[in-house]
Amino acid sequence: MEIKARFVALLVVAAAPALAQPVGAQTPGTPVEKALPSQAICEKLDALWETRDEGASQGTADQLLREGLRADPKDYGLLWRASRQRWWQADGMTNKAEQSNTAKIGLNYGDSAIAANPKGVEGYFFAAANSGPYSSGVGIMRALTEGLEGRFLKNQSEALRLAPDYRHGGATLMKGRYYYKLPWPKRDYDKSKAELEKVLLGHPENLRAHYYLAETLEADGDKAGAKAHLEAVLAGGDTYDAPEARRLKALAKGMLGKR
Repeated sequence: MEIKARFVALLVVAAAPALAQPVGAQTPGTPVEKALPSQAICEKLDALWETRDEGASQGTADQLLREGLRADPKDYGLLWRASRQRWWQADGMTNKAEQSNTAKIGLNYGDSAIAANPKGVEGYFFAAANSGPYSSGVGIMRALTEGLEGRFLKNQSEALRLAPDYRHGGATLMKGRYYYKLPWPKRDYDKSKAELEKVLLGHPENLRAHYYLAETLEADGDKAGAKAHLEAVLAGGDTYDAPEARRLKALAKGMLGKR
């Protein structure tokens, strides 16, 4: 019995190093398929972003992000692109639960990007951008009670300070949308119009600014002004961002069809 016990103990000791290896670790001499470096993944993600509303682009981008963040979970370029990806997906969703869940993930990726690089505009921008669909998903009042307003304003103002023209005046556009979306009595259509007109003054190509301004004008009783901006969306070019333009043109067409 004593000899058998010693033999079992020797087997356990001999096996210990192998059991201690992390899952997926390669033994010496095993060929390893080298993962793409983060920069290469980011370049692929940016190429896919140009066709993000077509076919399998989103699925391919999601897979690249999973692989990249698994290998380098603190890479700034991957984190803000993950936040960007979730914003785009949440922005196009109609199911409120899916929308809020997706945007919350995007918001958290944005926060992680800010932590990785506090001087980069992208983290602040997409953290702020995800606040919009998250609020739409859970409801404005719940978002306010969760303290999202202060979080949004901090990220939006920092993005504006760092790069006011980033994404065609996007930080200013978000402020205009914020004044439109606030519940009464905090809602302010005049301030919404002023911010969105400011965007269009510097970036007339921004079709989302035209569309958001149309919604503000419509809500404020200016149906003629709203129609003019909806028509500007339909007549606008798409060279600045083709998938974005296609999404906004579809929304404008739908809004005009309900008039």
